[in-house]
Amino acid sequence: MIYPSGHISSFVYLPIWISSGATVILLVKLDEELCFQSIEKYKINLLPTYPAMGRKLVRGELADKYDLSSIKMIITGEAAFDGKVFEAIVKKYNVLFRESKQKFHLTTSQIFKVHMKSTDYM
Repeated sequence: MIYPSGHISSFVYLPIWISSGATVILLVKLDEELCFQSIEKYKINLLPTYPAMGRKLVRGELADKYDLSSIKMIITGEAAFDGKVFEAIVKKYNVLFRESKQKFHLTTSQIFKVHMKSTDYM
């Protein structure tokens, strides 16, 4: 799994992922090329992401430059993905795609639509 360190979800979910035995790649800053490089190098299989990055997964030179075939599941926060981008990601990478729902509109209280065992995608 890969997280940008400046995002609130990295502080909320990082202890959960680590305690479940996940290997987490924590980026010091959000650098899209470094993110794509890390997915390829470390065979990232669970990718928390957002709509702008989702578009880059299907369009642009970075998606074609790096091997992203290790991705098995993509999860998102409250920001909705465009339906066409969502479909293109699922088709291109054959991944599970889950959007989270936020309770009370607080980033720190996300509840995911899907429940999974820590061994399923980590």
